[in-house]
Amino acid sequence: MEFENVYILNCCEEVIPHANATDIEEERRLFYVAITRAINNLNIYAPKTLRGRFTETSPFIKELEFKGEPEEKSKLNKGDKIFHKSHGEGEIVSLKDDVVEIEFEDGVKRKFSLSILFLNRLIEVKE
Repeated sequence: MEFENVYILNCCEEVIPHANATDIEEERRLFYVAITRAINNLNIYAPKTLRGRFTETSPFIKELEFKGEPEEKSKLNKGDKIFHKSHGEGEIVSLKDDVVEIEFEDGVKRKFSLSILFLNRLIEVKE
C-alpha cells in the first residue's frame, strides 16, 4: 500500500526507536517502510522539546544521509528578486547562514529560514 502523504511524528530519540524496543533492527525496518510508502509528500517531524524536555533527533534521521541544501538555496544573493507564495514579490536584503531577510513591495521586511522556504516551496527566484 502507498499513500499520497505520509507523516511521521515525534521522530526523536526514545520515541523512534522506542526506549523499550527489544529489536532495533525491526524498529529501523518499520521506519524504512513508513518513508517508502509516501507517493508525493513525506513529512517527518522532530520537535526540539517533547513533554517539556529537550530531545535529540532520532538516529534513524541521521542515518538517512540527506544530500544537503537544495541547489536553489545556494544560488541566492543579496538583491535577487523573489516571489513568495503568501507575501508576493520582494527583494533579498540580507543573507546570513539559514536566515534570509526580504523586503516586499509593501515596504515590509520579513526574516525567514531558507530551509523552510525551499522545503515547503514557498519561494521562487525570479529570473
